Amino acid sequence: MLQPLIIKYPRPYVCEIIFNRPKQSNALDQKMINTLHKTFSELQNSDIRILVLSSSRHTFCSGADLHDMASFSLTESEHENLNAALQIAHLLNQLNNLSLVTIAKVNGATYGGGVGLLCCCDLVVASHLARFSLSELKLGLIPATIMPYVLSTIGERNARRFMLTAETFNHKIALQIGLINEIVTEFELDNTITEHINNILATGPTAQKQCKKILLHHSHLNQKQIEASAILLADIRKTTEAIEGIDAFLNKREPNWIQH
Repeated sequence: MLQPLIIKYPRPYVCEIIFNRPKQSNALDQKMINTLHKTFSELQNSDIRILVLSSSRHTFCSGADLHDMASFSLTESEHENLNAALQIAHLLNQLNNLSLVTIAKVNGATYGGGVGLLCCCDLVVASHLARFSLSELKLGLIPATIMPYVLSTIGERNARRFMLTAETFNHKIALQIGLINEIVTEFELDNTITEHINNILATGPTAQKQCKKILLHHSHLNQKQIEASAILLADIRKTTEAIEGIDAFLNKREPNWIQH
């Protein structure tokens, strides 16, 4: 059985977390979310200076696991449903506010909450194979918990387009709108990440943390905003439209609102 998250320390002061559920498009299930929470907390209180998020195979992350989401929508209590949404909201906020330098190494498809993860990172390097979509509306969901970070990263005009159309777009458009910082071939990805790590480790450790603190000062979300986004996500999960959209996706059929 594959280990869903691989956590390794390839060199001093560097941690790499690898999403490793390729058959599930590296979707984050509840166990992975809990492990990420714990790992982020440990890293925040360590001497690690750089966190690299990467993935196995040619998918980076498709966001929250829809099998988990379907289960919460149909069988779990309102409290458990809200708690699951809060965990996602807090995870994003935790990643966004890490004092480490965070780098996303994107080697393929990134959808929904996976795009949210990119927007919470300091630096995003993607291969030419990468594709992106803010796909929630196709499932009858809304990108509630990721929205503040997406707006901050790509701006309101671009967010309106890509959230409301839920279209898939390529690495060139992602670079143009500011979702990613750099495009390389898949063969250059490892070396490019290494170059960035070398540059970061050449900076002063204390200065790095203080600079990140100042940068985050202007984009900090308060607890009320985080909880409000989670409530929106929890509420929409329970709607008949979301239940239909998720079921259609999992069973590889069109949802009933598509008319031909």
